[in-house]
Amino acid sequence: MGWSNQTLGDYCEVIAGQSPEGKYYNTDGQGLPFYQGKKEFGDRFIGAPQKWTTKVTKEAIDGDILMSVRAPVGPINFSTQKICIGRGLASIRPSTKLNKDFLFYYLLSKQDEIVGNEGAVFASINKAQIEALSFSYVDITEQKRIVALLDTVFADLEQTRAKTEQNLKNARELMNVTFQEAITGKLTKLWREANQNVVSASDSLTQLKEQKNQFVNEKVISKEKALPRLSKEEAPYELPESWLWCRLGEIGNATNYPFVDGPFGSSINTKTDYIETGVPVLRMVNVKPFTYKNYNLKYVNEDKYQQFTRHNVLPGDVLFSKVGAGTGESCVVPDDFSYGMLSTTGITRIRVGQVVLNQYLCCFLNSNIKKFMILASKAAQPFLNMTQIKTFPFPLPPIEEQSEIVLILERLSSEIQQVEAIYEKKLLALDELKKSILQKAFNGELTTAAE
Repeated sequence: MGWSNQTLGDYCEVIAGQSPEGKYYNTDGQGLPFYQGKKEFGDRFIGAPQKWTTKVTKEAIDGDILMSVRAPVGPINFSTQKICIGRGLASIRPSTKLNKDFLFYYLLSKQDEIVGNEGAVFASINKAQIEALSFSYVDITEQKRIVALLDTVFADLEQTRAKTEQNLKNARELMNVTFQEAITGKLTKLWREANQNVVSASDSLTQLKEQKNQFVNEKVISKEKALPRLSKEEAPYELPESWLWCRLGEIGNATNYPFVDGPFGSSINTKTDYIETGVPVLRMVNVKPFTYKNYNLKYVNEDKYQQFTRHNVLPGDVLFSKVGAGTGESCVVPDDFSYGMLSTTGITRIRVGQVVLNQYLCCFLNSNIKKFMILASKAAQPFLNMTQIKTFPFPLPPIEEQSEIVLILERLSSEIQQVEAIYEKKLLALDELKKSILQKAFNGELTTAAE
């Protein structure tokens, strides 16, 4: 018997999920495991349950194929035990004439085509629509043969994918390790041996403080609030002799407001002050590690901006997120940015260049995201105040050495980006190859080629 077009309902029982009332849910293992949707889906088998229910509505059993039926529609997994399924899932139970792995591969090949009711508030597909899905049927012996071939080919592809993903991970980890070496002095050890007659970090910082005091006396800038002296106990690790542990708040340029966050939220009315075009207002969504995102910008007019010039943003400034999930993330404002302002207190703008290069500072901040998040998590919502930021210990190298650090990091980053692009392209190619193999399998070409 050759291939024939059938519908899924001819060879399967389809069970639409139904959610019990929330009062029956629990997290301590009472009743049946309960799955509402695809949240716990793995590559092939559904993961461990997060909820259970003492009232069972609709059941799936071990070996049933679970399909996500509400946004997103189409993803599939195998059930590994008796479970209760909610309205986000349907269970597809093959008859004895249909190999469950054959069906799984077939549905996988058609996943992008299973769209359901796209016009609804949430894309969805119902029981009748699943039963009506077109299905390429062939006798059970051929089904098993196709499954055996696909299992072998896909196992090889998964090994290749795992190796590629590990290589990609290794490349990214190399960059992280290099960042740590950069801010501890290990990266430029040989450079220091060849360049011993540079101005030390201590002397550079002293000169900056003297200039600030002079400008204060001349009423050019306002006096900054004094920071507590950094004790030896606060220094996380030992630095090279020409480096210096200082406070982050000490490194800002000799200008007014080298460290500043945005105005209070009530200062800008998002309904009336934001306009279609004008002066950009930067928010946390625009700050990612090492990357300024020119995305979803808001704007105010020039008059509004002039009220908040203290909170301005210029090319070369360092932006640092200090609220929420992005706490600790930092980027440098690009040279092609004209000028703008901070939105609210969620971002700190840091203006440097006299004793610290912006790219070195950005490297340090992003290398310490975890530490900043731990510090911020002492509040109910992750939040860093300006005192916490300014008093954070900072390893200051001589500025000439910072130039060498930035140069090395830029070269390595460029090389790693090229490697990442190769691996990411390979992963995409593997996905396309899997689709191609599945298409051939259900066109009858795979077993023909194997003969």
